[in-house]
Amino acid sequence: MKTKIIITILVMFCSYLQLHADNYKILQMNTNNIKIGTVLCHQGDTFSESEQIFWTNEKQAIKAMNVKTKVIKVFTAKSFKDYHARSVEEYKDYYLKNNRLSARDRKTPFSNFVQDLPDTIYVYDTFSIELSNQIDPLWSYYISYNSNGVKKWRTLMSTDKHFFLCRELFENDEGIDEFIISLYCCNRKVNVDSLIAADLKVVLLPLIIDP
Repeated sequence: MKTKIIITILVMFCSYLQLHADNYKILQMNTNNIKIGTVLCHQGDTFSESEQIFWTNEKQAIKAMNVKTKVIKVFTAKSFKDYHARSVEEYKDYYLKNNRLSARDRKTPFSNFVQDLPDTIYVYDTFSIELSNQIDPLWSYYISYNSNGVKKWRTLMSTDKHFFLCRELFENDEGIDEFIISLYCCNRKVNVDSLIAADLKVVLLPLIIDP
């Protein structure tokens, strides 16, 4: 009898979590299907953030939209592995905890404006970096990296509170899918540069994984 009560409580608890979990609609994925929970999901399907994602290839990626907030995120097998996460819910918990504890370990004038910036950035199509304050139009953001012994500079696109790492910034370097970058901001009025972060690793994920 006691066992049945415990099982009933667990089922009710799981149902409660499922009911209050955010759902995500798959906009794009670089593989034909991925098992999420008990379902083999395809582009256009919806899944719960509490459901386990069964990655079968470390280069797999899912671009999905939060049904409630309409915020678009990219989830990757490599980033889930980095944070020992099985579901989107666990990934968010590990991600926030890791970045909160590390405090970025970079004491620069603009480090307090950068939120949720991991040491390794996995780029499927675009990686969005959110700022805590609105972007001043006098400031621009750019990166530098070395490719075949040549130092390259790339200006980043930005909106009111975001700037973006797009794969197009790197795709002229054919055959290379890993880069070590430094992130800067520059005040165009007084021509002052500030280093935000150095030695960030960027990994380009394939848009399509061959079956």
